[in-house]
Amino acid sequence: MLSTGEVDENLHFLILEVIRQVERTRTYLRRPSEKTQEIILRGDDYIDHLRTIIQRKCFALVREIDRNDRFEMELLKSVDSITANLERIADFCESIVDQFRHLEKPSYVRALPIEENFQLIIQGLERIEPVLESREVQGALEICRIEARLDDLHADTFAQVLRELDAGEDAQTQVTILFMSHYFERMGDSILNIGEALLSASVGERIKIDQFRVLQDMVEDADSILSDVSPDMLSVQALGETRSGCRIDRVAGRSGDEERMVVFKEGHTDKLVEEKECIEEWNRRLPGYAPQIYSFQQRGSNGAILFEYLPGRTFEEMVLRSDSGELAAGVARLQRALEDIWTRTRQAEPAFPRFVRQLRSRIGKVFDLHPGFRQGSVRFGGLEVVPFEALLERAAPLDDVLAAPFSVLGHGDLNVDNVIYDHSIDSIRFIDLHRSAPADYAHDLSVFLVSHARLQVTDDAVRDRIHEVISRMHDFGVAFADANGDKTFGVRLAMGLARSYVTSARFILDEEFAKSLFFRGRYLLEQIVDLPPNAVEDYSTPAEILLD
Repeated sequence: MLSTGEVDENLHFLILEVIRQVERTRTYLRRPSEKTQEIILRGDDYIDHLRTIIQRKCFALVREIDRNDRFEMELLKSVDSITANLERIADFCESIVDQFRHLEKPSYVRALPIEENFQLIIQGLERIEPVLESREVQGALEICRIEARLDDLHADTFAQVLRELDAGEDAQTQVTILFMSHYFERMGDSILNIGEALLSASVGERIKIDQFRVLQDMVEDADSILSDVSPDMLSVQALGETRSGCRIDRVAGRSGDEERMVVFKEGHTDKLVEEKECIEEWNRRLPGYAPQIYSFQQRGSNGAILFEYLPGRTFEEMVLRSDSGELAAGVARLQRALEDIWTRTRQAEPAFPRFVRQLRSRIGKVFDLHPGFRQGSVRFGGLEVVPFEALLERAAPLDDVLAAPFSVLGHGDLNVDNVIYDHSIDSIRFIDLHRSAPADYAHDLSVFLVSHARLQVTDDAVRDRIHEVISRMHDFGVAFADANGDKTFGVRLAMGLARSYVTSARFILDEEFAKSLFFRGRYLLEQIVDLPPNAVEDYSTPAEILLD
């Protein structure tokens, strides 16, 4: 099972002892006695002791195993979850025995479906070790399903208690029966947690049964490239981080000698519907840049999408780890891609980016994380530094003045994680397109530049690569603006940079680094607010602000 037999042995004894505790509780409810009650109390102490031993050994193993072996890491986390829930089941046994004392007559316990509850619980407990050893997905799912059957028994008991209360039966007895039934239902919750831990150990990533059911339904869809792959052959690996609350995983499956991969994204329906519609528009207007959608499901407030998996590296991976040749090729290919997109989707309608409005909507979160950035007026000699909110008030009229002379199809969140370059075929692809809309191209470019600048790395070689990307992409934007007669691009780009610098601080705990970004943004905003009208077309962002 695990990489050491000691944890296996302790887990084996823990499961056996919990099964015995459940059986003792069943015996007590049939034939209550002080001796059985005393054994149950002693058994609970032993179970707690075994739980502590296993937890300590799991923590020790975490320091020893290969951190890159996600299956071994997930297995240890799963064992920890399993033991915690086994301990809870034992605690609920003690709670049931404690409630039993409140029954006026022991025979009243027959109102509970005792045998059905205990049979299901023991069935789930006895399946734990075989499933943990085999990593069998179907076995884990069978354990998870026990919770629903225990819920049904509780619902039946609840309905019966209400009927008895309406008929005038003794309230104390009925409430006690309901409490005891509730503890059986809570055991079902713990068995579900155990089943999900086993499921996570099988696929290599923490996953809940509802998420796996959605994934399984989508994978089995006829249009999915994994439709012929057995669930036991699926592995799941988290892809990056998302601040939108969505789960994003890479799902891999093997059919014969061929490994196939897709991306599974699950989250709030509204966001995923937006993303689906945006991707479909990209694939309709600009085929080849966005991933294909294999399947989409909407279930109430939650939805899920199964995407094409895009090989290659994000720009963050390239600036951190690639060689200069691959990075230079990626930048050149991105420039060609953006020029192609902006040219083909260009519309004569002006685009108002409204950067100040965006800043206002997010500045509260910046101050929540860094309250020191909110300050009153400060005077240095004859120079007054106004509060940031006052600076935004002064800048607000610019939202109705600064506009790109034309609009393009914008990505909406063109950061280092959302652009993927495949060096082997010189291909650029885009992901996370749910904010895509007609926009000012200066918006996308400013987001891309700042997403590089805010990477928290101090290695000189990496910072040099970051500066190279920023410099080349800035010059590309200037050249595109000149070629298309865009006279106010420099000011709009600076406004976009100010917006992104300031709002980035809400994601950064390092106070000094967050402050450097915040004040770079403030500096640009102050420059633009004080810019004479005749200097707008000549404005260019100072190099020291772009290249820290």
